[in-house]
Amino acid sequence: AELVERLEQADALLQAVAAEAEQAALAAQAAENAPEEAPPKPAEQQVEAELDAAADGRPKLGVEATFHPRDTTLNVMPSTVGGMLMTLSEGGLQQFTAGARCNVGFKTGRYMFEVRIVEFHPADQEASKGKGKEAPQRHLLRLGLSTAKSFPLLGDSEESICFDSDGHLMHNKKRTLVAQVLPRFSTLALLFNLEEKHVNANTVSLFKDGERIVDPQPLPIALKGKVLFPTVSFKNMTVHVNFGPEPNARLPFRCRMVQDATLEDVEVTASEPPADGKYDVLFPVCLPDQGTFAWADWFLDCNPKYTELSDRKIVEWAMRSGLPKGKSAVSKPSNDKPDTFGIPQLEDGSLRSLLSTVAMLQNRHLLVMEVKGNLIPEDRADTIRRFRAPHRRHVAQVMVGEPEEGFRQRIYDLRLQAKQAKLDAAWQVTREEQARKKSYEKRARELERARKRAEKAREMEEKKRE
Repeated sequence: AELVERLEQADALLQAVAAEAEQAALAAQAAENAPEEAPPKPAEQQVEAELDAAADGRPKLGVEATFHPRDTTLNVMPSTVGGMLMTLSEGGLQQFTAGARCNVGFKTGRYMFEVRIVEFHPADQEASKGKGKEAPQRHLLRLGLSTAKSFPLLGDSEESICFDSDGHLMHNKKRTLVAQVLPRFSTLALLFNLEEKHVNANTVSLFKDGERIVDPQPLPIALKGKVLFPTVSFKNMTVHVNFGPEPNARLPFRCRMVQDATLEDVEVTASEPPADGKYDVLFPVCLPDQGTFAWADWFLDCNPKYTELSDRKIVEWAMRSGLPKGKSAVSKPSNDKPDTFGIPQLEDGSLRSLLSTVAMLQNRHLLVMEVKGNLIPEDRADTIRRFRAPHRRHVAQVMVGEPEEGFRQRIYDLRLQAKQAKLDAAWQVTREEQARKKSYEKRARELERARKRAEKAREMEEKKRE
């Protein structure tokens, strides 16, 4: 009888816990579906903490602040008009977000740059269909800061921070509403303050037509102390980026622009053309599943001037552009031919062919990562024909034998990180199990005390009756 009673008490406890969990799930779902709160408005009478920039007699930046091809996505087409950026829209590229990073990065100081939408391009209506968060944006604009080796798409990693045209502050895929939807064809200015002794140190602010619309927002810890480069990401539009030295829309205070930066405050990404005018097209000849793409990642880290051309990079770009996942036609995905998630232009090869043509015309070094295509002589010869141009040099590098010391160390580090991650995961599981066991034991003790109190109450009641 005692055992039955304890089991009934345990069942009642489980039902209560299940009810609480269900209520919490419903509350979380309601919070997720609830409309976003109105963004905070900067106080109209708030005193502006930013003051006029003081005169600085130190040497100024001696190079032009611009966008090098190596720091842009393949669908970006710079105009002959300074600072004008356009995007390609053929072969499904209108679905891909474009990105461009300035060649001037900042270590300290307070500076600004401006972005203005010039025109909108027609969006692919069919590709933009979707449900809820799976529906990609037809037009978007993001302006912010990123690190030198990051992919120039803002907001979806720890290596960047930005404001978007919907009024959100974005970092590592987290969106925080900080402003109203930005009106079209306005002059937007991003101000970043990296002065350590300033009251607004390590913050970013947003201005529209010279007026502040977002209070200073703190930089994430992951970006503090790093060299940050002005970056812009956009889709289905033409934008104009103004690095200065003079702004198109003056702020309430004088702020120096990127082109007017002091040389000591910046770090410039060098992009000298080859002495002979030839840009490399590197074809690694590797054996399948022998560390091919691990070597590619290591090579790109050591040689950031190269741009990788491969199906895996196109798929990664598509996912970071917000394309919804569909049913893939690839029956057995591999590193060389990854899951294409139902992207028609990638499955039929048209997008790969278009990007090869665009990359061939641009002045950038290329790394063609096609394991099967580079290994088979006929396929390799066909690929080389697509990159024939006066400013191109073809290089086939056979990756067989003893690898470089740097690559071996990279593999050791990756294995160590994987082992540590496995141990961390096991420790976390053990910790959670111990916590659950402790909670169960605590609850069991509470039930036992309750049972004893109930027995004592029954005994006292029986004595009273007697």
